[in-house]
Amino acid sequence: MSLLAVESLRISYPGAREPAVDGVDLTLNAGESLGIAGESGSGKSQTALAIMGLLPRAANVRGSVRFDGCELLGKSDALLNRFRARRIAMVFQDPQQALNPYLTIGEQLGRVLREHRMAAARKLIGAGLELLERVGLPEPDRQWRSYPHQLSGGMRQ
Repeated sequence: MSLLAVESLRISYPGAREPAVDGVDLTLNAGESLGIAGESGSGKSQTALAIMGLLPRAANVRGSVRFDGCELLGKSDALLNRFRARRIAMVFQDPQQALNPYLTIGEQLGRVLREHRMAAARKLIGAGLELLERVGLPEPDRQWRSYPHQLSGGMRQ
């Protein structure tokens, strides 16, 4: 069984002449990474957002998205949050838009760790620094205290 299986994914919006995504099928096995490439407007972001359960409510989504055997389409945020950040994630094309310029990287990472119950409050900084180190950022303690505009684009991703 594949870790991620997307079958016949179709995404449309009210008033649109054509679907944003029409018939995407993909599988991903444990230990694999997936990059989605295509021209502008081809549905890459819509596909990724559908997998993560992050499409706007107006989206009409059909097909199937199964992660580790569990159907994700149409599920509640509470169920999706059991997978998001812990087992499944995406890197946005423009990370600057996903980051709050008024909060340090540490404050933002801390919120994610708390929201997904990945670290107790007293261990938050240590867990966050460990994550920054694991992704290869130099001087994690300095990055923790930095604001998004103080990091390079690759570091923000």
